Amino acid sequence: MDPDFIKKAESKLLFVAFSLCLKELHLNSNAIVKLPVFLDATCSGIQHLAALLRDFELASRVNITPPLLLEGREVDNKVQDIYKDMIEPINNAINKFGQEN
Repeated sequence: MDPDFIKKAESKLLFVAFSLCLKELHLNSNAIVKLPVFLDATCSGIQHLAALLRDFELASRVNITPPLLLEGREVDNKVQDIYKDMIEPINNAINKFGQEN
């Protein structure tokens, strides 16, 4: 294993563990993999809806696709949080309903 290649990895220990696991799988296809698997699961229900509806705007707001330039918003690579974006409109709707009823 090339040490310079390992140094480029974001998580060096996880990369080495993966490499050793891959080597073991190459030698024994029945080897049991015990590496942790991290899932994003950001708004996963809404992610499924965005994919089913092929809604690219919604997909960009739940981290499936890169953020889109929408309504003059700046494009950035930050993790999107649709729940945070929905707090104000939902609170406004609840307050309006309360005032009218």
